[in-house]
Amino acid sequence: MAVLATGVHRWAGAGGVLILVSDALIATGEFVPSVTVPQSGFWVMATCLGAVLLIALGVLRRDTSGA
Repeated sequence: MAVLATGVHRWAGAGGVLILVSDALIATGEFVPSVTVPQSGFWVMATCLGAVLLIALGVLRRDTSGA
């Protein structure tokens, strides 16, 4: 997602990076039990929602710019 989103718009690319961060937080919580992220659920949802917003805005921006 992070790589493909960069071809749409830079906002979508930033959203792709946030998806990568969100997935990394989930994987850290599941596969590295010695590491605990404070309020991990909040951070996972915040990065995921931010990513969806940025991807949607990037797609809309590309559609309106005629690229």
